[in-house]
Amino acid sequence: MQNLKNFKRYEPVRSSNNDILLRNGVLFFISENGDDWYESQKSFKADTLKIAYDEKGIIRSISSDVSTLYPDGLSIAEIPNTTANRRADISGEWCFNGVEVVKRKYSSIELQEQGEQEKQKRIDDAIQSVSLLQLKLQAGRKLTAVEMERLNKTLDYIDSVSSVDVTVSPIIWPPLLEL
Repeated sequence: MQNLKNFKRYEPVRSSNNDILLRNGVLFFISENGDDWYESQKSFKADTLKIAYDEKGIIRSISSDVSTLYPDGLSIAEIPNTTANRRADISGEWCFNGVEVVKRKYSSIELQEQGEQEKQKRIDDAIQSVSLLQLKLQAGRKLTAVEMERLNKTLDYIDSVSSVDVTVSPIIWPPLLEL
């Protein structure tokens, strides 16, 4: 199975084989071992999966047809076309560790960043849910008792979400606000 690493753009020596391609703006790529992308495609088998992965091993593209992959800044590996490997996708949740496809393990910093993003999303969603009530108040209108209760529950929820510590795992979120 092939595993060609760290493709980058390069300009090959002009020849009768590539002159037309170069004149028409075709991009050429070369691996860290000097393998030309277009030449190396011939060595991939038809019955395997081909994955493009980044420097962290995160799978960025998957295909059974190697010619459909764009390798710029990526590595290309050939893996068996098994049920387990076909579960992988390009969501950022799957990695190639040099041997096999595995579920991605996030670093503590990445988990904290995800927690901060989730916290902000929950706050934004809560604010959005009471935007009409805020508009009424800004216009000088009075809220009904039900609207005031809803606004206060939402503000309490926002306070609860704001106080969540995303540096500890697992993150314990307050129950979603039901409106």
